[in-house]
Amino acid sequence: MTVFMNRLLAFGLIVAAPAMLMAGGESDSGGTSSSGAAAMAAPGQFSEAPMLAAMVAAGELPPLEERIAVEPVVQEMLGDGVGKYGGTLRVSDAVGAMNQRGHEMTNQEVDIYLLKMHQETREILPNIAKGYDVSGDGLTVTLELRPGTKWSNGDPFIVDDVMFVMEDLRWDDRVDPGWRPNETPPTATSVTKIDDYTLQFNLSARDHVIIPGWTTWKGGNYVQYAPSTHLKQWHIRYNPDAQKLAEEEGFETWAEALVAHWDIVVGVGLLETPTMFPWVPKEIGAQAEIWERNAYFWKVDPEGQQLPYIDRVLSTPNADVEVFNLKAIAGEVDWAIAQTNFASLPDYKENEDRGNYQITLIPGIDVGRAFGFNPTYKDEKYRALMQDVRFRRAMSVALDRDELNEVYFLGLGRPTAATIHSGARFYRPEWQTLWATYDPDLANQLLDEIGLDGRDRDGFRTFPDGSNLTIQVAARTGGSVDISKLFEIEIAQWGDVGLRVTPRLVDNAAWGENRDQDEFMLQPGTIDAITEFWNWINDGAGSGGVGLHGDFNMAGSYDIWETARVAVERGERKLEDYGGELPGTEPPEEWQRYFQWQRDFGLSEFGTPEWAEIAQKMYDWTGDNVFAIGTVGEAPAVLLTSKDLRNIPTEFPVSNTDWKGNLMYWADQLWFDRE
Repeated sequence: MTVFMNRLLAFGLIVAAPAMLMAGGESDSGGTSSSGAAAMAAPGQFSEAPMLAAMVAAGELPPLEERIAVEPVVQEMLGDGVGKYGGTLRVSDAVGAMNQRGHEMTNQEVDIYLLKMHQETREILPNIAKGYDVSGDGLTVTLELRPGTKWSNGDPFIVDDVMFVMEDLRWDDRVDPGWRPNETPPTATSVTKIDDYTLQFNLSARDHVIIPGWTTWKGGNYVQYAPSTHLKQWHIRYNPDAQKLAEEEGFETWAEALVAHWDIVVGVGLLETPTMFPWVPKEIGAQAEIWERNAYFWKVDPEGQQLPYIDRVLSTPNADVEVFNLKAIAGEVDWAIAQTNFASLPDYKENEDRGNYQITLIPGIDVGRAFGFNPTYKDEKYRALMQDVRFRRAMSVALDRDELNEVYFLGLGRPTAATIHSGARFYRPEWQTLWATYDPDLANQLLDEIGLDGRDRDGFRTFPDGSNLTIQVAARTGGSVDISKLFEIEIAQWGDVGLRVTPRLVDNAAWGENRDQDEFMLQPGTIDAITEFWNWINDGAGSGGVGLHGDFNMAGSYDIWETARVAVERGERKLEDYGGELPGTEPPEEWQRYFQWQRDFGLSEFGTPEWAEIAQKMYDWTGDNVFAIGTVGEAPAVLLTSKDLRNIPTEFPVSNTDWKGNLMYWADQLWFDRE
């Protein structure tokens, strides 16, 4: 039995290990296809929550059969199975997350995607969409929706809602909807409406990402579809008075108003904008939010009961992590994962009975905190160090990751280099320890070889000319983390080999500008989104390194240059847009080769030998050259739930693994086991 499992048993906690497979089907035409093969409740044999039945009886709602599809989505249940209606789910969110769609239980991470990926087989299945088909040449993707599916206000969910995103948001030059259209199929050149429930995407090239992408947020309300009937009132194409309406609401243009009403994270129309979420907002205030079940929600359980089971979600604010923890251990929340932290696990465990909650450890999806060297740092002397592989390796082997694991994660994490999750099919075990084994003697030897063998009066190493050598680690201020303790163990370990390392405090508002201007030497970040599916579907130039996602960069301004170059190459931007010269720093040949590998990886078909071969080349190169220092990863996430809450998930959804809040994917089937 592994040390990890022994630790879990010692804490008496639950854990489950995910598999890493995916399957698909072939259509008669030679393309891939999917159709609704899940078990269905018989038509007409549907039931609803008592609170909705009462509204129907009072004439306040249409009958259930008029509110959901003839063949609605049948939810595959978690371990406790079919549940019971009722109850209010209490959550607590940070003050900054209140009054917006983007927090615990009421955000876009709940399953609202066109398609879904089976948790065990990785087969792509119908979801909101009834099915799909890809032509033999890969240039046409046909999407079929479910007749009768509706938005939360009763508007029909039809192909116009998908077309609106493509034609009236992404392809309308008057509208600037931000990053979201970049996540719609980039190869799509047009869309063709066959009927209200059938839509064709016409592509410029075969695109392996479209169908799997629709099992993620790329197939969700925030990216691929929108409530067009509602939003058309702010689009000049459909409403000649759209500009007047926008100005009455305080916007300069109709396009700004349109995007603001579409935005489901910080939108202006939270109480009016239709949604596909399980709950819709009823009361929004600074001290509390109340969300009630969506009467038109598009899923049922295997017995035909319309989901969700829980009537309401009550969200109350907390000022910081400490206040949240006090609420949690006092039993004032029924579900918490977005704000739990591993350092508080002993306190959570000590108060488990008193707070009437249970702890579930969800197998980790992160490779954890890492430090990226900036090869384009503004100062020449320090830049030379960042570019010297001996220096990077020395700083890596100077870290005692076993100590970090014990202190930060109670020994439940996985000491590792900066690499991919160990569950990836192309994973090589040597990547975990590549220049990541504690060896202070080797660190000292490498630093001496570089010429950093001089010492100042305090015993710290100096540059060969005797000048001060101080390595700065960027650290955000303005957050809830105590900056003075953020890197204290790592700083002490680097000090043991004579390196003076200090935090460089940067205000959160200035972080991006400092990063882009090459102000950071070492940039810390959490390497997230690291499962094999997630990094394939999101990778490419501009990611800062394959699998090394999150608030993290190891490529410096090489990344800025390459991103701009690709945009010009694809015709998305012109060189004149950059003042006639590409921004950033032109990368050397080996980095340009690496960026090409990234693009090839994104264009390869998931799970093929070519896909695995490209990934291994990239991780071999980044690992041996130590462009980033990994520390401890794959530590489990801490989920707190009331003891009477059922259908508690034990692993993250396979197609959505970029942050721990994605566990909310399963929210619509939670239920309370109460008398």
